[in-house]
Amino acid sequence: MSDVKLKPTYWRTCRALANEDRLRLFKAVVENEGRFSVRQYARLLGLQDDVASVYLRQMNARGLLGVKREHIKVFYNLNRDRSLPQAAELQQTLATYMRGNLPAGWEDTLVRIFKGFTHFNRLAIIARLAKGDATLPELERAAGTIVKSTYHHLRFLYAAGVVDTYRVGRGSSLYFLKEPTHPVTKVLLRHVLDEEYSRNSNYNPVAGRPDKASRIVLAKIRREEGVTPTNWKNRRGTGVSRKKLSPRAQRAILEA
Repeated sequence: MSDVKLKPTYWRTCRALANEDRLRLFKAVVENEGRFSVRQYARLLGLQDDVASVYLRQMNARGLLGVKREHIKVFYNLNRDRSLPQAAELQQTLATYMRGNLPAGWEDTLVRIFKGFTHFNRLAIIARLAKGDATLPELERAAGTIVKSTYHHLRFLYAAGVVDTYRVGRGSSLYFLKEPTHPVTKVLLRHVLDEEYSRNSNYNPVAGRPDKASRIVLAKIRREEGVTPTNWKNRRGTGVSRKKLSPRAQRAILEA
């Protein structure tokens, strides 16, 4: 993998994990690394084969899982040979967490945490709050959003346990970053703040495209996955035509 970093990558990586089935799959890989095929993981978790395949490929494409092919079978592992730099520590932290004694409802907790980081504007809000407490208008300017959209993103950050607020007078509030307690939240926050996200630095929300460096890395990933520009929209790295997948698998592709 090139030294060029994929930007913006972290919110896309978090999006790949903000799903209970994908988290259970990741946990199953941690527990059975290199021993189970895709079909065995699907049977273990009660998923359709094509859905399990799509989910595992999505995590592989984000650098969270490695892959090894033996004839027609595919085995996933925790190798980080082609991991994106930002995914390596997250993968290690998540694997360590899943090897411990997990509390009841751990999937829901992780989904809420990851959903707090699944949009570029949420990362921009976090980056602004890292500089100090802020009012709602200040967060709007930092994220480049209107009031309704800002509230929408803040709801996800509240649920993730990342942001809180306090009153500073009649009808006025200040928002601030909470001290993280969950190990996964600590890693996510540190990487987001290290990247110094801003609304215009790496991504154009209007054009909806990553910058040039990002496109170079994306192209490399697509080549490694055997996906060409002509079939990218239909295949998205799954190796099969989207029309041959179940409706649920098609939705899974669109979530990537």
